[in-house]
Amino acid sequence: MQRLSVWARWIAVGFFTLIVIPLLVEFLKHLAENIGLYDRPREAAGAVLNFFLSLAELPWLRVTALVLGGFVAGLWLDWLLRQLDRSRAEARKNLIRPPYPLRQWLSFDSLSRAASLAYPRPRITDEV
Repeated sequence: MQRLSVWARWIAVGFFTLIVIPLLVEFLKHLAENIGLYDRPREAAGAVLNFFLSLAELPWLRVTALVLGGFVAGLWLDWLLRQLDRSRAEARKNLIRPPYPLRQWLSFDSLSRAASLAYPRPRITDEV
């Protein structure tokens, strides 16, 4: 299941890289030309800085930024710790790996020998 999620992640990254980001850049260029950002760059810079200043004064912005930043930092830390902790992955591999070769396990002769060792049959003899 993990391999499927990795493929889905790479497909999403490729989609955003090749399709969404270039379209967004062209849209922003067209928007900047219509507003007139290229005609008056100083006034445009002042308007952008005033917008960020008014945005920074909003009371809910800091809380939202801290919550989202903490969430992203937690995701990165979880990924990092999973990459550093290889002992669990090795334990899972050891659970899956058979203790001896499959050919030997499937051979009838070894199965009969193993069964005779595990469950010894009583011997019938004439001795009392």
